[in-house]
Amino acid sequence: MEKPILFNTEMVQAILDGRKTQTRRVIKPQPCEWVESISFNQYQGRWEFTGDEGGMMSHASSFPGQPLLKCPYGKPGDELWVRETWRTSRVNNLLKPSDLSQDDKIEYVESGSQCLGGRIRQSIFMMRWMSRIQLTIKGVRVERVQEISDGEALAEGVKGAGGMGGGLITLRDRFQELWNSINEKRGRGWDSNPWVWVVEFEVKQ
Repeated sequence: MEKPILFNTEMVQAILDGRKTQTRRVIKPQPCEWVESISFNQYQGRWEFTGDEGGMMSHASSFPGQPLLKCPYGKPGDELWVRETWRTSRVNNLLKPSDLSQDDKIEYVESGSQCLGGRIRQSIFMMRWMSRIQLTIKGVRVERVQEISDGEALAEGVKGAGGMGGGLITLRDRFQELWNSINEKRGRGWDSNPWVWVVEFEVKQ
């Protein structure tokens, strides 16, 4: 199975540099408040929930209000093609992405090149044939976003830990900044500690 996934320019660079091998995405809709942990039962082929009362609660059972969980990005072995910010030549500025020919040249904003001169197009409008990066999913799990460690923040592609103003800025702090820059305006900032899909991947050669 193959699905698209969006990354901003900074994270595309991290993938190309080999620094990013994980991504965390908000689960929609969020699990109910009584859910304490979530894991995948390989034998049953479903995500299972442990709640306040203990014992195993699964989406196959009758617990009103608990949404079914299905990872929209796929499962280990599936592939993802990356959508990123791009442009084509100036003469194509008025054309929709779907009207472009596969013979048209594509320039990726991450590269820094501006040879084609066309207007910048957002990643959501990238067609499959334009994508240059293919990922293979190595693992999928569910956790709260604040469970991330410094090591996993490094695998998310962040960098720049160190001292500043007398304090220590950790990789986890840097990830918190990155997370809020994307998700806080959507009501899923770091402080709300949402449940997330943790997708581990490698670049397909």
